[in-house]
Amino acid sequence: MKGYSIGNNAAVTKMASLHITGNVIALEWFKCIKLESGKPDSIAILLLADIVYWYRPIEVRDEGTGLVTGHRKKFAADKLQRSYEAFATAYGYTKDQVKDALKRLEESKVIDIDFRHPTINGVKYGNLLFIGLNVDRLAEITTPLSPLNPIGYEDKSLDPLTFKDDTNTEITTETTTETTQKGSGLSEKDKSDANAMVTAIIENQKKVKYQNRDKLPEPYLIFADLYNELTKQEPTKRAIREWMMTFEDWKQEGLQPDHIRAAWQYANRPEGGFPVGRPSALTNTAVAMKSKALARPQSSQPSDESKFDRQFGSLIRMLDQQEKK
Repeated sequence: MKGYSIGNNAAVTKMASLHITGNVIALEWFKCIKLESGKPDSIAILLLADIVYWYRPIEVRDEGTGLVTGHRKKFAADKLQRSYEAFATAYGYTKDQVKDALKRLEESKVIDIDFRHPTINGVKYGNLLFIGLNVDRLAEITTPLSPLNPIGYEDKSLDPLTFKDDTNTEITTETTTETTQKGSGLSEKDKSDANAMVTAIIENQKKVKYQNRDKLPEPYLIFADLYNELTKQEPTKRAIREWMMTFEDWKQEGLQPDHIRAAWQYANRPEGGFPVGRPSALTNTAVAMKSKALARPQSSQPSDESKFDRQFGSLIRMLDQQEKK
């Protein structure tokens, strides 16, 4: 785009220094992702944009040449792991609204959904939601065929993805009728739905122990909660990605919460400790704790504290003695 001279436009000038990041929404989706009523399915579109963000790879560049040497994915498993609650909290929808919208996207074959019961670092998790992305189907509704795009797909705006949404149709009819009779006032059902949404948001916020916890994938929460408990540090928006990369490293190393706790105790010993300003500061020490651990995990212990003392107390004392030498 050639563009025009900025001149004295203060807003455009200020925008030059404002870097906005986030999800990308293709305008074609508003033509293709529609409800039976013919209106765009705004909830499904927003959630799809979020999912697409997570599936866009991270570029790995050579520090010397600046050339792209590879790509990495943003999530740990083979598919994106998110929860209905996380989506609801992020966008202000109810859990049911999120669930229904994801179901509609699944029916359109843009995404696929499955529930798993993984064991992560010895902890059994139940019914975790994993979301896959069908990139070929996404391309069909994002890149319509045109004279400028001869290798694209047929224009799906003429054949939109139609979703069954009986509840939405009923609400639309009811709202239209009551608005005609009472002017611009909300119907009782609208008020009830709004109250339910606010209640759901408040309940979700109560579950958040610290800022941005809901932005972390559930498999990482076992480490994030422990690190927050030990250090009282909270992930900022800029630090979330670094936290997740560190927690993924911990998973790959097979570290357990006891190893992290032992590393934290070692870092805070009276003599010769070291500052911990980010989770990665504990990685090397935790790996050492794991490799030199004197005891194996047992199914029954008098208490977590006594178990920790038996496993790592002598190890910490041994490392102290080695440093003194």
